[in-house]
Amino acid sequence: MNNTAETESRTPEEIAQYLADMGFSLHCVSTPAPYKPKDKDHWDAFAYSCTISRNKHSMQIPYRKGLAYVTIKKPKKWPRFERSWIYHDLLRQLIETPKDSAQSWESGMRVMMTRQPPTLDEVIYSIVMDSDAYTNNMTWPEFAAEYGYDDDSMKDYETYQTCTKIGREFEYLLASREEWGELRDLFADY
Repeated sequence: MNNTAETESRTPEEIAQYLADMGFSLHCVSTPAPYKPKDKDHWDAFAYSCTISRNKHSMQIPYRKGLAYVTIKKPKKWPRFERSWIYHDLLRQLIETPKDSAQSWESGMRVMMTRQPPTLDEVIYSIVMDSDAYTNNMTWPEFAAEYGYDDDSMKDYETYQTCTKIGREFEYLLASREEWGELRDLFADY
């Protein structure tokens, strides 16, 4: 296979296959977290510890996936299900435990919620985007100006450091520096 990413738009499935053909693989494990739907400073999400491997090298990163990535099987005539206590209870079960699915019975009706685990293309896309500071040799002031961070904030500076660290670690999985460009092109219209 030619490892040059074409500039045409690809489906997520085609991108995942392209990455697999490049030798990337992904293994994710759910990491339980507290469910805090009323806390405005807390982003509820499904948390994972993901390991990306390629050519005997690997890197491990935390990954969070939004709560919209669930499949729900419920009776058709269930109005306002998303506002019900059952909906929030099922979400809580999936966030706070390593289970991939949760179910509940209400008035003799079964409701089941299944989370969709991260995919190879989603995780590598996040890494490529987060690594922009590293691949473009951005300084902290450049990064803050480009992405709207406060250049006087230690918390924002930690974000910059994390992004450059992710880039350095991911580079060990690449065969050459040119693969950064290939991956950026691959995800151009993602």
